[in-house]
Amino acid sequence: MSLNLIPGADITSSALTAERMRMEVIANNIANVNSTSGDGGGVYQRRVPIFDAVFKDALGGPQADGLAGVKIEEIALDGRDPLMVYAPYHPHADKTTGMLMTPNISPMEEMVDMITATRAYEANLSVVKQSKGMAERTITMFKN
Repeated sequence: MSLNLIPGADITSSALTAERMRMEVIANNIANVNSTSGDGGGVYQRRVPIFDAVFKDALGGPQADGLAGVKIEEIALDGRDPLMVYAPYHPHADKTTGMLMTPNISPMEEMVDMITATRAYEANLSVVKQSKGMAERTITMFKN
């Protein structure tokens, strides 16, 4: 029989991984804010991570039913239309109208998302530290 001194470690670990991936997606969006050509020749589209809960296998034992963590199910494309900017001098602009399609990315929205992801990451990291401290105190208690 094994004793799990940090029962929430798996859940918190998956949350840390998901938030790190979320920050990578946001950083990629910010890096492409001025890209005028993307995958397949079209304009770059904003990416959005879709989170999903992970559940433990019900056949794993008496305590196996319940939440086991979180994961990013997919990286979806934002469905908003690209922004149109008048830039007749740009090589990717429409030759007749001078309009240029730019990504549907708002740097301010991305920065707010980055701050939110950072705060969520920090909160989960705090849970790990608190759980570790409780486990250390439990071990110390058993030693005495």
